[in-house]
Amino acid sequence: MHPAAFRGFANPVDPSPAELRAWAYHPDSVIAENMPPEWDILVAGDPLVNTLMELALDRSCPARRFALHCLYIYAADAIRTKFRAHPKRRLRRLVEKAEDEGDELLVLWAHNTRMLLAMPELFDYRDWCEGGLVRHPRRLRVPSSTPSVPALPSSPQAGGYGGPPAALSSVPYSGGYGAAPSAASHSLPPGGGYGAAAPYGGAPAPAAGVPAWQQFSPYGGDSSGPSTGSGMPGPRYSYE
Repeated sequence: MHPAAFRGFANPVDPSPAELRAWAYHPDSVIAENMPPEWDILVAGDPLVNTLMELALDRSCPARRFALHCLYIYAADAIRTKFRAHPKRRLRRLVEKAEDEGDELLVLWAHNTRMLLAMPELFDYRDWCEGGLVRHPRRLRVPSSTPSVPALPSSPQAGGYGGPPAALSSVPYSGGYGAAPSAASHSLPPGGGYGAAAPYGGAPAPAAGVPAWQQFSPYGGDSSGPSTGSGMPGPRYSYE
């Protein structure tokens, strides 16, 4: 059952699962300017990741794309830190849940997560941490210019997306397939900023002056949605 109303965050920097869930069904009840600009980074952690998956699984959730965006941040953070930031077991469970219960968008997230695990050099900051793979969903593939990359072990639940991705259980904690990340091992820039270019192939958020997380909520950014009459394109929360 969806929360009937949202009464605000006691502490928006550290929301509870119940608060995040209530907000997700009434996201326009919060003034964007009152929220931390890098809120997506703050919530994309272990305490809330199961709630994020629950919201991403619900096609009727208005903030579904925001939840999916946070799942991309979480997966990249886990893999780029070689599972120092988040446990490999937890990420594996999330991937399997997405493959078992999710629609095409979540199966696509699971596939891309497996691909990044197999080849960390596929990481692109804008795709994983600024919403590129949510705004423009696509299957990551082994680059055709790298024929020396060995075939990746297949996964029975991979869904056939773009070739056989690596199984999460097949990659050791000490690293994995492919070259190690060439930049800093953490997927988030120092200080967490989305603004200036970062050493991860980063760039400013797609809409200048609008934090990346606000691009997946009623606060702006999604040019595919209807006009709101406010001078900014309206939101569109799913690709259905």
